[in-house]
Amino acid sequence: MILDRPTLIFRATCPRCRVAATAIRVLTLGGLRLGPLDRTSADALAERMRAKLILRYGDDLRTGVRAAVTGLCHAAPRWIFLAGLLLVLGIFQ
Repeated sequence: MILDRPTLIFRATCPRCRVAATAIRVLTLGGLRLGPLDRTSADALAERMRAKLILRYGDDLRTGVRAAVTGLCHAAPRWIFLAGLLLVLGIFQ
C-alpha cells in the first residue's frame, strides 16, 4: 500500500492547466499534491500519455477514469470528516 499522496502533474506554462489543477486540488480538499513541469518536460510527457493532466501515484502514471478514481479515493476521507464535523457542529449549536 502506498501511503504517499498522489501528485497531479500539469504544464506550469499553460494558464488553463494551472487553473484546472488548482480547482482539482481544492475539490479534493488538498488530497493531491501539485507537480508543475516546465514546458518541454510536460509536452514530452503529454505527447507520450496523450493527456494534459496526469496523476502520478507511486511509480504509476494515470489519466482519465483511473486518475479520477484515485483522486476521489484520496479525497473521500477528507469529505467524510468535513461532513461529520459540520454535522456535529450543527447538532450542538
